[in-house]
Amino acid sequence: MKKTFLLLSCLSVPFLLQGCAPVAVVGGASTVMTSAVEERGISGVASDADIKARILVKFSEHDGELFANITVVVHQGRVLLTGTVSTPQKHIAAVRYVWEVKGVKEVMDELKTGQNQGFGDAAKDSWITTRIKSKLLFTNDINSINYNLQTVDGVIYLMGIAKDQKELDQVLSIIRNTSGVKKVVNYTTFAAAKAQEASIDPAPRVPSPRSAQPQDPQEPLEPVDPIDSAPLDSGDAPSAFDD
Repeated sequence: MKKTFLLLSCLSVPFLLQGCAPVAVVGGASTVMTSAVEERGISGVASDADIKARILVKFSEHDGELFANITVVVHQGRVLLTGTVSTPQKHIAAVRYVWEVKGVKEVMDELKTGQNQGFGDAAKDSWITTRIKSKLLFTNDINSINYNLQTVDGVIYLMGIAKDQKELDQVLSIIRNTSGVKKVVNYTTFAAAKAQEASIDPAPRVPSPRSAQPQDPQEPLEPVDPIDSAPLDSGDAPSAFDD
């Protein structure tokens, strides 16, 4: 019962943040429209949200510190963990809990062990993130909705789906030229690679003699005249003296 309540709470947070009922309806519709525009689509966004909710439930059930101090970002089943935990044992446990969640394809572990950020450092990171998102949003050639980023101590962790190398280069240039950024850790993938992966036939078919036959019955192969193996009559045998 407790697990179900926590899961529902995690899933309901985005809707509760929309405010009163009329605004929540608009916000929900906006979320669906936004998801449809993303490269991963509505089903992909929903699946990622479910994975994130289950990870947070695991953290809350096992260790409140993990729930409070770790930021979880999920994109196409790839999980990015950022934040600080107090001991190496908790660091290991956090990664293990994530791998226990169904649907997780990859874990990008960027957790640190030690003391948490001070308020001033956290505020600085938040301001860097806000400025970068604003720049991406107002750059015409960049579909900013396909990118997620986290800032920790001036280090930018970038996830998402780039349309092509040109778009990714623009994104990285904007991030690197933002004041306060010390380093960029890039975990993006390309939309073309995703489409190619989806189109791979897991069991390539080898054409059989039957499948090599023409499929259109109206255009059969030209038949070959059978060889008459019956012996020729001596009277019908051709003669070198015939005209």
